[in-house]
Amino acid sequence: DYDDWIEIYNYGDYAIDIGGMYLTDDDPCDPSAVWWRIPTGYPEKTIIAAHGFLLIWADDEAGQGPLHVEFALGAGGECIGLRDYNENLTDSICFGPQEADDSYGRFPDASDNWQVFIHDTNSPPTPGVSNEGEPTDVLISEIMYHPYHSTSGTIEPEDIREEYVELFNRGTALVSLSGWQFSDGVDFAFPNDVTIGAGQYLVVAADVNTFTANYPSVTNVIGGWVGRLSNSGEAIRLNDDMGITIDRVRYADEGDWAVRELGPEDYYHRGWRWSDEH
Repeated sequence: DYDDWIEIYNYGDYAIDIGGMYLTDDDPCDPSAVWWRIPTGYPEKTIIAAHGFLLIWADDEAGQGPLHVEFALGAGGECIGLRDYNENLTDSICFGPQEADDSYGRFPDASDNWQVFIHDTNSPPTPGVSNEGEPTDVLISEIMYHPYHSTSGTIEPEDIREEYVELFNRGTALVSLSGWQFSDGVDFAFPNDVTIGAGQYLVVAADVNTFTANYPSVTNVIGGWVGRLSNSGEAIRLNDDMGITIDRVRYADEGDWAVRELGPEDYYHRGWRWSDEH
């Protein structure tokens, strides 16, 4: 079966039967959310062993069996909620736009860290098995893809030199970015002497002089890339020196995956940006 799926992990030390629990693809905090009850009477299908995994098929074809729900997941992003037998919320997650054959999950298992598992990399989706390995430390944290300009709505375009991508190192060690590069959005190869410290940010700007003029207090900035960021949304991929995808973000120009921050002309964001705070 190649339909959408939801993986449920039992991190406890004893088996549990999820028959009688509830799933939704609506906002789980919305009183009007529609919940689908996982059928009971199929213990051979619905019991999850201790530290085991179970796949629920989100194909809107409940007639195919007890593990097929009455909704399908949206590629544009939505929320998923899980309730226990007494209809108490057990877990929930909201995800953004998804690429085909990628997944979004906890890494490592049962942690509070979520990441995209990309099908054509060394960190692909792992349905039914553990999400092993160490989480990526360097992430894309912010994207300024549609700079503000006072003549918006006219034929005059915004200044694309004001575009930038921000990286964050959430790890505990310095990371060398020598040989790393952006692709699937703009083309930029990191110089050999570039590093990002533990807990630090690094801005990659379309034009360093323009960025520095707009944000004089930000000093950790490099840049000068080829191309431009799409105003309507696209994917940006960060690859390491081995060509392995470290992070990929797909942003959009609507919904909670884009925020417009229009402020004064000097120290504040001006335009549309994506941020992982969402």
